[in-house]
Amino acid sequence: MPYIGKSPTGSGVRQRYHFTATGGETSLSGADDNSKTLKFTDGEYVDVYLNGILLVQGTDYGVGTANTISNLAALSANDIVEVVVYDIFNVAKINSEAVRARHYYTATGGETSIGTSQIAGLSFAANAEIDVSLNGISLVAGTDYNTTTANTVGGLSALTAGQVVEIVIYEKFQLADALSKAAGGNLGGALGVGTIKDATGTNTALSIGSNGLVTHPQRPIFSVRGLAGSTSLTAADTNFDYITSWTTTDINVGGLLNAGGYAQVPTGFGGNYQITWVTNAQQGTLNYNSAFMYHYDGSTYTQLMEHFAYNDYSNYSTGTTFFYPLDEGDIIYAGFDDRYSVPSAVDTKSNFSMMFVG
Repeated sequence: MPYIGKSPTGSGVRQRYHFTATGGETSLSGADDNSKTLKFTDGEYVDVYLNGILLVQGTDYGVGTANTISNLAALSANDIVEVVVYDIFNVAKINSEAVRARHYYTATGGETSIGTSQIAGLSFAANAEIDVSLNGISLVAGTDYNTTTANTVGGLSALTAGQVVEIVIYEKFQLADALSKAAGGNLGGALGVGTIKDATGTNTALSIGSNGLVTHPQRPIFSVRGLAGSTSLTAADTNFDYITSWTTTDINVGGLLNAGGYAQVPTGFGGNYQITWVTNAQQGTLNYNSAFMYHYDGSTYTQLMEHFAYNDYSNYSTGTTFFYPLDEGDIIYAGFDDRYSVPSAVDTKSNFSMMFVG
């Protein structure tokens, strides 16, 4: 039976310990005859033999104390106890599930098969490869027993009352449903994934094209140009007007741009954003271009931008691009100082954009 465990450069996937009794011992721990210290993390993966006979866990010995074989009948001098500890590696199953299930049955006499009537919860497929021992002696599959019928060890010679049968069932190592080949996934030397769904398994969260480009269909982003309307927002500043509508909307994914002309972070997308607000030409003859911006978190207005072009009234650009952390529901207002020039309505002269970056 193969196991998956420590790397070949380590101490192996199975560790054997040998103890020679001096007489009277009822527990074993610490260094064995070869100075190897007995160590195990899960008693389910420990086998104990006394002079070559497999003992029954819970009857002949216990593993309730860490790194200790306890509750042994007092050993005689020169008894040989072998302890086999298995190191198990398992990806597909959650930690609470066993990779190896061990069952014991004490015969009442005359049984030639053992199934769920004798052991509640006994479960394996027909013709499964399992291990069966009788009073600590391993039986031979196909000769001493069979698993022709699911959940049943059959073909036994009639048991004698008091005999103990041990059945060990191994679950196969698997990746479960981590990848679906039918849906195009594969592990043929490389991980082949074209689409990753969201938590509901319905919507596409990420796609990888044949050219290797990764796309994010639901990443919030927008880009708009040209002032079409504005209004005063005195709650932020007496002289601040924000833009309520735009001449051209180039893109608006995820509803990041509100119908009121401002940006509002959608549910589930709090994080870092790239923000740009730049304007060049002005409407009218008033001096100075300006690019102002405020962040509103539901209770407080914080000014993020206060840019002016002082000297050349028509050709100096104002504004910039920067990164800023935002929470769900936060609002970003792009606007200007209403004491001076209004940004141009020409859509090649003003740009406001935002993108969720993670």
